[in-house]
This record gives sequence, C-alpha cells and structure tokens, in this order.
Amino acid sequence: MAEFHNWSLVLPEMVEVYLQQLYATPQGDTELPDLSPRTTELLLPTDTPSPASANATPSDSGSTAYPPSPANGSAVPSSPFKAGYIGVSPINPSLAISIKTLELYRQLHLRKVSFSAEAFAKVLCDYYMQIPYNRRYRQVLADAFDVYLQIVWIVDKRIQTALSRNGENWHVLNACPPCKYKLNEELSLVFS
Repeated sequence: MAEFHNWSLVLPEMVEVYLQQLYATPQGDTELPDLSPRTTELLLPTDTPSPASANATPSDSGSTAYPPSPANGSAVPSSPFKAGYIGVSPINPSLAISIKTLELYRQLHLRKVSFSAEAFAKVLCDYYMQIPYNRRYRQVLADAFDVYLQIVWIVDKRIQTALSRNGENWHVLNACPPCKYKLNEELSLVFS
C-alpha cells in the first residue's frame, strides 16, 4: 500500500519527536508542547481548507492556535507533529488530529474495545466542534489513529529491547515456576 510506504519513510523521525515530547526536558528556549489531556483537541477544518484553517484548532481558552508549518513548504509531517498533531497523510496533509485526542481514543478503546472510531468521531463533532458529522471524519480519525498506534508500538518495542525483554524465550525464562507446579492428588481448579 503506497500510503503506508509514505508513512514508513517518516515514521522513525516521528517516533524520535514523540519520545522527545514525552520524556525529554526542555533545554534553552525550546519549549515542547504539553501532551496532557485537554478538552478541545480535534482539528477538523472545512472540506476546502484555506492555509490558515487547515492548521487551526480551538484551544481551551477559545482562541485559535496554529501549528507551525515547514518554512520551505515541504511535505514532512514532523512540523505538525512537533506541535502535537498527526496529519491524515504524510504528504501535504489537509487535516490533523491532536495526539491528545488520539491518546484519549486509545485509552477509551483499551477499556471498551467495541467503542468505534465512528462513535468517537461523532462525539467529537457534537461536543467539541458542534458541526454535523461527516463519514470523512471517521476515516480521518481511523487513519491518524493507525499512525499513532504504530508510533506507540515502536516506542513499546524499544522499551522492551532496552529491558532485554525481546528474546524468543523471554517469557519462558521469566515465568513463575511455582505457579506451574501441580501435585498428583491436587483437586482440579476452575481456571487451571
């Protein structure tokens, strides 16, 4: 799939930015965006976005914030990503969804697997944006969420590697042996 190939070219850079945003301390005048949850963090411009509306999102104070765009007009998605947004495509994205919104959806989806992207997109349209739902928004949310999950998966893989938990038999070597013992005359348990 060409779209996934395009994302795979920029994903390593996006993972580095994500790790810097989560774990690095700001140095000098470099200020990293706050990734803690806020209320209004969905970016859904109109179907024919202008350069300003394509990058605009309401902030908590009601004003509009604009993520910085690349100075040279390149299609590298790291600039919106550095501002805390994931574009719907790696090449010239017309829409972007905040990382906070995607993390909120991830947490909801972990607790209730049947909670669909369509339901979440409808809630966001109704509650935050007060705009009519369009099926396009579900697809935008699902695509950005897939990219976000790839980033989270790569970060988790790095953590497991750093903790030496990436071997083929790591689970077997680190299992609790007493939990596997059974006595000859032991009664069968419900969950054994």
